[in-house]
Amino acid sequence: YGVATRELHIHEVSNSDLAPFLKDAHSQIASVCVKIHGSVVSTAEKSQRALGHTHYVTPSTFIQFVQSTCKILKSEHQRIRARINHLEAGQCQFTEADNKVSMMRTELKELKPKIDAKAMEVEELMSKLSAEQEEMDLLKQAVDLEHRRVAMETKHIAELTADAESNLKAVLPALEEAEKGLNSLKKSDLLEIRSYSTPPSMVVHVMSAVCVLLQESTEWNKVKHLMAEPVAFLRQLTEFNKNNVPGKVFSKLENYTSDPNFTPGNV
Repeated sequence: YGVATRELHIHEVSNSDLAPFLKDAHSQIASVCVKIHGSVVSTAEKSQRALGHTHYVTPSTFIQFVQSTCKILKSEHQRIRARINHLEAGQCQFTEADNKVSMMRTELKELKPKIDAKAMEVEELMSKLSAEQEEMDLLKQAVDLEHRRVAMETKHIAELTADAESNLKAVLPALEEAEKGLNSLKKSDLLEIRSYSTPPSMVVHVMSAVCVLLQESTEWNKVKHLMAEPVAFLRQLTEFNKNNVPGKVFSKLENYTSDPNFTPGNV
């Protein structure tokens, strides 16, 4: 009992968190430790007599048991302390929320005169809107007329769009064929064209149209210089943005497309 009391006192001093938990409880805890130790010794003696096995229960074993008990008590104390801290934090949050609610009530009380004033302003505004209703009706009539005019223009634009789409469908096969022809061009084809000192008229005609489309000079020497790098020239053709051609370029291209001999078959 004395050893247990001493060990409990040592742990109480070395573990400040455990001190409140062990205060005024030394005698009870020491008594329990002594009873458990006595039960272990008795069981060890019975086992020796019955089975012939010797189990040594020494004073150091008892000291270790008391120390383990103190560690368990400390662990439980920490667990309970953590729960208490959690509850205290929750209580602080509730208090803070209550304070905020009180502040909001005070603010609402202070804002009530302003809210009443705004309500009067709204009432006056509604009266003004009621007086302007006739003017709004006239404006609505004007808007309806404009709406009908826009509807007619929209219908006309839709008809033009349908015609454009019809024309586009008509030329899509030719566009696809042109793209296939462009993709089939090889470096050797461009080198052959570039080798002409006096090219055939149709070659000049086609390459001039290409240069107009690329917004480059149509002089043959300039055309040959443009094809000096065949790979780069082919990439320029395949990556050409056909959806962003300026109107002036289309005007120049009409000089070529209006030629009845300027057809894929003749080329």
